[in-house]
Amino acid sequence: QVFRGAGSTHASQKSFNNHLGVPLTLARMPADTKRAVFEIGMSRPGEIAPLSQMIAPKGAVITKIAPAHLEGLGSIEAVADEKGRIFSGLGPQGLAILPGDDALYDRLRAAALGTVPATHIFTFGRSQSAAARVLDYQSDGNRSRIHLEILGVEVRLTLEVSGEHWADNAAAALLAAHVIGGLDIKRAADALDGFRAPDGRGGAERLCLPGGGAAVLVDDSYNANPESMRAALAALRDRPAKRRLVALGDMGELGPDAADYHQALAEPLAAAKVDKAFLSGLLMGALYEALPARLAALYQTNSKALIEPLKATLQDGDVLLVKGSNASGMMDICRELRAWAKGAALI
Repeated sequence: QVFRGAGSTHASQKSFNNHLGVPLTLARMPADTKRAVFEIGMSRPGEIAPLSQMIAPKGAVITKIAPAHLEGLGSIEAVADEKGRIFSGLGPQGLAILPGDDALYDRLRAAALGTVPATHIFTFGRSQSAAARVLDYQSDGNRSRIHLEILGVEVRLTLEVSGEHWADNAAAALLAAHVIGGLDIKRAADALDGFRAPDGRGGAERLCLPGGGAAVLVDDSYNANPESMRAALAALRDRPAKRRLVALGDMGELGPDAADYHQALAEPLAAAKVDKAFLSGLLMGALYEALPARLAALYQTNSKALIEPLKATLQDGDVLLVKGSNASGMMDICRELRAWAKGAALI
């Protein structure tokens, strides 16, 4: 979004980030492209380096290290090591943007300098030393008002999404736009102002209920890991609502401790002041058993079995968060609720 206002721009569709998606994105890039943004992902060791080398980027950004893809990587340290291989394709004057507040920052910094010793490293976060610093974050539950300082330049912007993690995302994006893309910081902030989340990434929409009134659907169904679940629940807490409901599906690729990661969501669910939890998937059974009876509305192994109970439950003034890994089928719930509602519109 930031780059499109400054010339021909190309970017990955959705998460075209693997051994098929990255070369496809490259092959589709028009010859007159001035700036391009590629996403690189992984589920096992050895996947990121060849893709980075294929792209040969001017700069690379790591947004966060979190417990995801543990089934293939084994530990959060291994996740950091694999993500650190994104610097493999940088040239001798490459640029690295890192989450300065991350517990594994030193490991990421060592990976960048170990791959390309002349790499220029910039950080984003909350600390005084961050090149892109979050000065303030405010939300009314539907949108975020963010105050940032990027290399000494202060900017303010409003994003049409809720959740404090979006402030860090914005800081990383504007820093990258300036140091990698060469854009003026204030111009970049103006371009990002008003940003709306892509489909399935936490955007809110108003559902007109067939029986009268309206509810808010927060569609975060594209994917999930323990960290993003906690962030989505924290954002839900800030949304004004008569009742807060969640429909959660399994989080994939978490390895032998997967059930524990699901069970651990009981505390953030309570902190988010959730009134009813609708859960689906084999792993979500561990969370269902950990919830107090007042929260545990329904548990089913198949996500489609939640649809009719949700329709029967939704009332005027409710907010419903739907989230789960891609394979959990939570997107189907959002699709069915939109079709059932008398009308749906972005908030």
